[in-house]
Amino acid sequence: MPGSVRHRRYRARKNIVFGPNNYATSVDNDVSLLLYAHPDGCPYESLYFEQALEERGLLPHVDYVVRKEKPNVFALVLKTVEDKRIVAEVPALRVKGRYCAVVDPCLKETTIKVHWVPFNVSDETLREEFKRYGVVKEVIREKCIEKGFEDTESTTRHISIFLEREVLKHRIPHLRSICGTRVNIFIPGRQPKCSRCLKMRHGRYSSKGERCPTCGTYNHLS
Repeated sequence: MPGSVRHRRYRARKNIVFGPNNYATSVDNDVSLLLYAHPDGCPYESLYFEQALEERGLLPHVDYVVRKEKPNVFALVLKTVEDKRIVAEVPALRVKGRYCAVVDPCLKETTIKVHWVPFNVSDETLREEFKRYGVVKEVIREKCIEKGFEDTESTTRHISIFLEREVLKHRIPHLRSICGTRVNIFIPGRQPKCSRCLKMRHGRYSSKGERCPTCGTYNHLS
């Protein structure tokens, strides 16, 4: 079979993760949710989503999953509006052993990832800190995925929140102090800010900032 024919046959399904052959090319927000999987888990295959949905008893409600522009963002398309209502009650999935946020594109809902949170800072404290931006739906502590440490909590928390109408993502600070400790705040859909040089559009691992000659750190919290 000529290569051009093979290309035409499979081109329509290049973004489909799993689902029917006749899936819709456009996604209707009324019957879909967004999945924000952990970037470190890429690439994601159909098996991981099927397992995650089956574990929560949600697979019968799902029509298909389609890949979006970014490698860790997917559209979860449900069979009916009622199926969407049922699945939307689940704030997150565990895909490939990592946290995966479930977000309704029709609502101003997002997941805030907060790094470097001390273990002695309670989830309720984070609720109080972030309720100024909207209604906090849930706070989840991320766990390690390394073999033998599956039940060990990390210093990262995931906050599902409905933002107030006047709150814009880029207005929420990237770095702030909570209980006297600096934390790093990451929000899907906005540019990252380097915690070393405090410049935009790159993370600390790509930073060219130099350590302070006095204390050895990269930056001081102003």
